[in-house]
Formats: sequence, structure tokens, C-alpha cells
Amino acid sequence: MSDYDLAVIGEGIAGLACAARAVELGLSVTTFEANMMGGLVLNISELHGYEAGRPGIELASEYAEANMAAGAASRATAVSAIGGSDGGFELSTETGIVRARKVVVATGARLRTLGVPGEAEFEHRGVSQCVDCDGPMLTRKPAVVVGGGDSAYMQAAVLAQYASDVTLLMRADMPRAREEFVQAVAANDRITVLPRSLVVEIVGNDSGVTGVKVATDGGERVIPCEGVFAYVGLQPNTDLVGGEGAVATDENRQTDRFGLYAIGALRAGYSGDLADAVADGQRAADHAAALLGSG
Repeated sequence: MSDYDLAVIGEGIAGLACAARAVELGLSVTTFEANMMGGLVLNISELHGYEAGRPGIELASEYAEANMAAGAASRATAVSAIGGSDGGFELSTETGIVRARKVVVATGARLRTLGVPGEAEFEHRGVSQCVDCDGPMLTRKPAVVVGGGDSAYMQAAVLAQYASDVTLLMRADMPRAREEFVQAVAANDRITVLPRSLVVEIVGNDSGVTGVKVATDGGERVIPCEGVFAYVGLQPNTDLVGGEGAVATDENRQTDRFGLYAIGALRAGYSGDLADAVADGQRAADHAAALLGSG
């Protein structure tokens, strides 16, 4: 017999929203999170679009507290493998096996790194991927943001509240970011955008980062800075479901394995919008409940 109707692996917004809908539909639910609940949204001090204006940690905490109050069991542990059993699944954890009739994988994604010399060496010594965490330490100091999408433009604007100046480097001719973010950066005289710029090395000394070596149309040069923030896309965390790319699902977010779902940043075709992460979680919960005869 299964311990739970539904297990949700990952307590990012997609996973939390899935658990919320599942308990609402009367399912017994457990969630797993080896790190901090909320996922990447925790690094956002002011959400845009869905729940605009709220801190990400506030939204995540609200979901988590409501789920626990509704009876969902939150487990602060990782799932190392998903096995099959009669009528359901067996999830391997460091504390033993947990059984569930259906499983939703919501392990999200991690920020891609640049993969250049100096990046690993100067991590936490000027190299960061969290402006809200480390931006204040760059007050009145020069900084660099790498990327051309929404996150890069949004975080450059936040970083400009602290840094003396921000250089935004992107490989393409034109940004991929939404127009509202592009306009906000263009209007900020502390931010300089350099298109067609490829980071080839992060340089520094015993004290930390001192600059970024960049290849441009005019050759290589070093841009002085004391902080570097890369926002160059996401890498789905697919260890539990195999493969390196995003996971293919049907319209109900079910994978090719019956009763196993993939939602949010893990799923191929995910838009990246927080509203769609919530919708993914709710859709998977609805379908699982229908299969289980609930809801």
C-alpha cells in the first residue's frame, strides 16, 4: 500500500502550487526539498507579472505554510531515485523508502555558469548569481552583469541601486528581454550595455575579482569591476528523470512514464513565467487526482 496518493519532489513555486491543489482535491500529499523551499524565486526581491511587487520569499512561504496547515507533509530531504512498485512508485531517500501512487517532479533548474577561467576560482569572492544577496557589498563599486534576457536586465537595474556603475554584457546584437526591462535599463545612467561582447575570463587577485576580460569586435579588453553576475539561461535539474535537456510531457504534464509528471522549469516548453509554473502544478495535480478518482 502506498504511503501517499501524491509525492511532489521539489518545493519551488511549481511544486508548492501542485501540492496546494492536490490537498485541496483531497489527496494525501508529501513534498520533498533538500535545499530551501521556493527555489530560484527566493532571489527575487520584487516579482514581476504574477504576484507583482511581492518578494519571492513571501510568496513561497505563504504557499508552504498553507500546505502544511492543510495536511501536506514536508520532508527536508532529497530523493535519490524513483523506482516502480505495484500500483505506484518507491522514492529512495536517505531516511528510507517513501511510497506514492503518483509522483510529480518539480526539481526546477539552476542558473547556467559562463564556464570561463576564473569563474570557479572567484566564486563568492566577486562572482555571484544573486544580486539581492551580494549587491549591497558592491555599494559604490563597479560591477558587471552578463546576459541579454529578462533576468539579466532586471538584475542589472537592481544592482545599479548599489554599484557605482554597471556594465551589461551580451553576446547578441539585440536583447531578448521584454521591452519594459530594456527601457528601464536604457533610462538608467548608471548602466552601460555592450552588445556583441563575449566574456573570455574573469580576472582578479587575492582580494577577489578585479575585472572581466571581454572579446568584442575591436579585440580583447578588460573591464574593471569588483562583482560579476551571470544570467545566461537555466539548466534543468533532470537527474531523477534522466537526460540533460528539459523533459517532454503531454498536455497534462505527464511524462512517458504513466503516473510520473514533470512541471515548471523542468518541462520542455515551459515559458519561464511564474504564472505558468503555478498553472503547471495545478494541471498535474488535477490530472493525478482524476486518475486516482478524486477531485
